[in-house]
Amino acid sequence: MSPHYIYWRFLFWPQFAGAVFLVFALIVLRKQLSFRFDALPIFGRVFVPFALAVFGGEHFASANFMKDMIPTYVPAHLFFTYFVGVCLFAAATSIILDRHVELSGSLLGLMFVLFVLMLHLPRALQLHNDRFAWAVATRECFFATGVWTLAATRIAARRPALARRSIADWLITVCRVSAAFVLLFYGVEHLLHPEYTPGVPLPQLSPAWLPWKHVWGFCIGVLELASGVAMLINKKARAVTTLLGVGVTVVVLCINLPMWALASQSDLTTAINYVGDTLLFAGIIFLLGDAMPVEKEAGPVSTVYAR
Repeated sequence: MSPHYIYWRFLFWPQFAGAVFLVFALIVLRKQLSFRFDALPIFGRVFVPFALAVFGGEHFASANFMKDMIPTYVPAHLFFTYFVGVCLFAAATSIILDRHVELSGSLLGLMFVLFVLMLHLPRALQLHNDRFAWAVATRECFFATGVWTLAATRIAARRPALARRSIADWLITVCRVSAAFVLLFYGVEHLLHPEYTPGVPLPQLSPAWLPWKHVWGFCIGVLELASGVAMLINKKARAVTTLLGVGVTVVVLCINLPMWALASQSDLTTAINYVGDTLLFAGIIFLLGDAMPVEKEAGPVSTVYAR
C-alpha cells in the first residue's frame, strides 16, 4: 500500500473526526468557556469528546486491525469494533450537548471497565512486572471514574430527591478516592522515570528536542501526587486537580502536538493516539475537579456541580 493510500484510508479520518467534534464542542459551549481558573473544568466537556471522536474514528478506519484485539471468546469481532466506535461518537455528542449524560456517562464508564476486565487486566497479570501494562489498566479505570463522576453530578443536579442525591454523592466519593490512588501511582512513576512523556506513564520517551525533559516529568509527577493527596483528604481538591488538568493540557500543547506535527507517517498513528489519550486524561481530570467542593474562605463548604 502506498503512503498516500495509508494516510487517507487509516489516518485522516480519526484526525478529521476529532477536529469536527472539537469545533462542535467549542461552538456549543462558547458561552460557558472561560479562562478564569475556577471555570477551567468546563474544558473537560471539550477535551473528552474530542478524544472520544478520535478513537471512534479509529474504530471505523482501522476496524479490520482493531477487531483482532477482541478476545476470542467474544463473537462477531468486526461488529463489536464498529459498535464501540458508534458508542464513542454517541457519548461524545451527549457530553457536548449535555443531554442524557446520566445514561451515556454510566454506560461509557462501564465500557472502560469492560476494557480493563477483558483486555488490559489479563495482560497486566500475565506481564505482572511490566509497569506500562499496569499503567494502561489503571488508565482505563481512571477514565471510568471521570465519566461516572460526570453522570453522578447530573443525577444530583437534575434529580433532587434526597435518596438520589445521596447515591450520587456516594458515587462521586468512590470515584474521587479511586482516581486519587491512580494519580498517586502515576506521580510516583513520573518521579522515578521523569524521562518519559508526562501524563499517563506510557512507554514513550520525551522527544530529544524537548528542553529540560526531566523537569517536565518531575513537575507533572509532583502535580499528580498533590492532586491524589488532595482528593484523598478532600481538601483543596478542586483547585489542585484543576491545576493538574492545566499542566497536562500544557503537555499536550507543548509536547504531544509538536510530536504529532513532526511524526513520520510510520509513527503518525502513535502520535495521534498520544494526543487523544493525553487530552482525554486532561479532560477526565477536569471532570473530576469540577465535582469537587468549592472551598470558601468564609462560610460553609458547598458542592457546586457543573452546569
